[in-house]
Amino acid sequence: MLALLALMALLPGCAPESSSEEESSPRDVPSKKSSPGKALSKKFPLKKPPSEKDSPQNATPATGNLPSRQGERSVQDVLDALEPAATRKLRGASRAHGIGWPPKRLTLLAFKQERSLEVWGANAEGAFAQLGRYRILAASGVRGPKRRQGDKQVPEGFYRLSELNPNSAYHLSIRVNYPNSEDILNAAIPVEMMGGDIYIHGNDVSIGCLALGDAAIEELFCLAAQVPVSERRIIIAPLDFRRRPDAPLPPGAPWVLDLYRRMIRELRAFPAPKR
Repeated sequence: MLALLALMALLPGCAPESSSEEESSPRDVPSKKSSPGKALSKKFPLKKPPSEKDSPQNATPATGNLPSRQGERSVQDVLDALEPAATRKLRGASRAHGIGWPPKRLTLLAFKQERSLEVWGANAEGAFAQLGRYRILAASGVRGPKRRQGDKQVPEGFYRLSELNPNSAYHLSIRVNYPNSEDILNAAIPVEMMGGDIYIHGNDVSIGCLALGDAAIEELFCLAAQVPVSERRIIIAPLDFRRRPDAPLPPGAPWVLDLYRRMIRELRAFPAPKR
């Protein structure tokens, strides 16, 4: 058994707890490059990392002590332990752009080819401003949308950041609502075969998800927790079309090409930062 566990720890990506989907229910795979935040882990240690889908954002709020149920922590526990230190840089950038804290609207831009994730915030009205940028430490797949479970693809499209998981096997995580209505509408297979459980999370290993490292996910998690769920979204694009607006689109289904053209138009509201 020990030999088997050692072998599994060496495998890349979000190792599944079942064979149904690579992205589903990742095990707690330690990383030499990215260890859990010391403040959070020391204050609220997890006895047993649950699956990514076990602890949505509507977990029981904390009352100042660690929740007694199986030693789990809530979103409020994370905020109490890490705010405001984790969001100091984001908060400063927000105020510098005349945006109140926390922002009323949050949009993330994820570019698969560039391995980059940008954070944009806005007031209830008005333009968005860039608050931060993170390097994507691990992802999987190639250009193109996710089509089915087990294809190891990071999705592409316009998604909501639907849930926060303070008990993630990868420190902290934010759920991406794949498959959305557009994915389902254009699927050639039943919805139950499309896969799911796509997250932005800590650590630096992943299959189908976006791994940012523990320090980055602490900042992003604490920001997202303070923005209404209806105003949190992410655009996941194959490449940064702002810098390559004339890049030839690869052959594909008409709906995929239409998706890319809509991304090009939508990204005009988020000017590319200077290198």
